[in-house]
Amino acid sequence: MQHVIQTGKRALSVAVAAATIMFSAGATLLAPSMASAASAGDLIKGTSLSTVYYYGFDGMRYTFPNEKTFMTWYSDFDDVTTISDSALAAISLAGNVVYRPGSYWVKIQSDPKTYAVSTDGTIHWIESEEVAVDLAGSNWAMGIHDVSDVFFTDYSVGTSLMEAAAFDYMLFMDGGDYFIAMDGEKREISSAGRSANNLQAGFFLDGTGIDDSALTAGTEITSESAMLVDPAQTVTEDDSTIAGDLEVSLSSSNPAAATVPLSSTGIEMLSFDVEAGAEDSTFNQVTFTMSGLSASTDVGNVYLYEGVSRLTDARTVNSSTRMVTFGSLNLDIEAGDTRTFTLRADEGTAAVGDIV
Repeated sequence: MQHVIQTGKRALSVAVAAATIMFSAGATLLAPSMASAASAGDLIKGTSLSTVYYYGFDGMRYTFPNEKTFMTWYSDFDDVTTISDSALAAISLAGNVVYRPGSYWVKIQSDPKTYAVSTDGTIHWIESEEVAVDLAGSNWAMGIHDVSDVFFTDYSVGTSLMEAAAFDYMLFMDGGDYFIAMDGEKREISSAGRSANNLQAGFFLDGTGIDDSALTAGTEITSESAMLVDPAQTVTEDDSTIAGDLEVSLSSSNPAAATVPLSSTGIEMLSFDVEAGAEDSTFNQVTFTMSGLSASTDVGNVYLYEGVSRLTDARTVNSSTRMVTFGSLNLDIEAGDTRTFTLRADEGTAAVGDIV
């Protein structure tokens, strides 16, 4: 059996031997299971529905609400990976992807205001046509997309643009060169950098009145930047590749088979070790699958512990997928170190003398 762990910003599938743990009063074997056949950064979909999701580096999936939003991030659907519906359901849903920062301007039909899109769905009202012309030239209205009212709630309104000043992640031209305003810096983007990050020429504002005087010179972008190609917008560094890895194995403290009384709580189900390789790493997500003949209701609340410290809120086993996922753990493991984690569970109220 397998499970998915976030290593730095890259997901790894690590094979683990599963031990049989027998309890008589309704407790059931839970063993690590692979959350999906995909890795963080992939585009994924299930077998039953056509909805496409982005599998984020935080271990969550993000919905593309429509094709227009998708096309601000990608040029086609060629790289979408199809996984089983149960594997898809095991990846927690985080929310919707929003328009790419610096791409098209947006509005809704019920509101005449036009907005420029910045980071994390922050939008800036372009207060006048004069400002719009200064930013994008006389054809400024050609780059506006209507966003459905139901998806407009995914955005948050930031400060208004009362003048054509650069905003975060604004894409613009200066002469014949291409730039992005990023974290207070003006960073040139080469032709190779634009191609690697799927930055369409139409995204770059070419108005003659753009004020970038508040920006300082930054390094040129010549290759793929993880910060620019992450639709979930959770990556905070240009380089998303971490050389380290995580090795996972059953712990020597893994509990043996046992009999427990009815209504038991805090039952130790499984212990496993997570060891970092040559680089500092981050253990972010793990999914467990319930096997055996018992009903999912035989197990009540489930928790993840490290020693006597409880790391998570209560989770329950999904009645359809028989999976339980702990995400957004963000547990740092220094290079060469090992940390031991334990899955604990409370007995379900419906459990009566089951043996699995």
